[in-house]
Amino acid sequence: MSASGLLSAPDRKALVSIRRLSCLGLGGQIAVPAILGELHRLIPSYSNQFFWAGPNHELANLYDEGDVILPVLPLYMDEFHNKREREIVFTFAETMQRSRRSHVMRYREQTVKVEETRFEKHDFYNQVMRPTSIYDVLQLVVAEHGRSIGLLHISRACRDPEFNERERQLLLCVAPYFAHAQVAQNTDERMAGSEDRGLIIATREGKIEYLSPQAGRLLAMAQHPVLLSSGVSLPCPGAMLPPWTKRLCEDLFRIFEDKAPSEAPVCQLTNAWGAFTFRAYWLDGAARQSAALIGIAVERLEPLALKFWRQAEQLPLSGREIEVCLPLALGRSRAEIADRLGVSEHTAVNHCRNIYAKLGVQSRAELAERLNNGL
Repeated sequence: MSASGLLSAPDRKALVSIRRLSCLGLGGQIAVPAILGELHRLIPSYSNQFFWAGPNHELANLYDEGDVILPVLPLYMDEFHNKREREIVFTFAETMQRSRRSHVMRYREQTVKVEETRFEKHDFYNQVMRPTSIYDVLQLVVAEHGRSIGLLHISRACRDPEFNERERQLLLCVAPYFAHAQVAQNTDERMAGSEDRGLIIATREGKIEYLSPQAGRLLAMAQHPVLLSSGVSLPCPGAMLPPWTKRLCEDLFRIFEDKAPSEAPVCQLTNAWGAFTFRAYWLDGAARQSAALIGIAVERLEPLALKFWRQAEQLPLSGREIEVCLPLALGRSRAEIADRLGVSEHTAVNHCRNIYAKLGVQSRAELAERLNNGL
């Protein structure tokens, strides 16, 4: 069954969006979370994950959409990774070594080495797999020019329908673009706000009283560019904030005690996942109460190019016009745009005029404002 015969109009639209996103040159740890989100439009799923391979096919890092795997990750790494899992499944390294090219397989068919009843009685299934609610998994081995890049998981829960052959073929269509997205080419360092945000509630001393699921993941990502580092786990109520976040609580109290804080109660960290902003403020206006709680808003910023892409995909523009619109709004000259697209400068100018006319803007600055504000 060929992929070309599978594509409905919605499939084509979703696949085109993934292709464009993969070609923004953002680099793997920025692009992967966005691509996993877009994949839901192509193949409905419960949760998606990506596991990066190191130079020797070892498991090097992961991104866990929806925080499904992160809660059991410490147990998995301590007791099962390259240890007891070998009794019933092929390890990550073994899976990556089995193929030098991209291909799709179902986890229970080609990764599990034993019959299903024995698999479901094993501690690995009951202590690691079952708590995640993951039941059916499509795995895409991502490789390029004989080099293993990683393993993409498209996951479904027990209540969901099993994956079918059509969905396997659709996932295979994504493989070359997923590989292409890993290399960073975008040199524009400007960042913008995103919808990836959460809330932490803490005491003056920095003890966590509550945190949203998103905040726990973002705090872990801000602290750890590699989530498979030793000692990485999701923060939980009762734990203490990291020193740089705890300082925000101290600064907030100093402000309301009429003492000079070290600085405003906000900080930003940047690593391979992007930029993370933490802002502290009072809850319920209870600044002077001894037991007052502090809210810390957490947000992961994304490259401005990615924010512009999200908005451009919603506008009445052709595919070629979207290709022109993004660099135009980011400040590239018409000559640079023409060179990038392999067309004459005259053709690039015509595309720019068409974009302005369709969107009712008069300048590059107005176009950038339109994309930035989503108007």
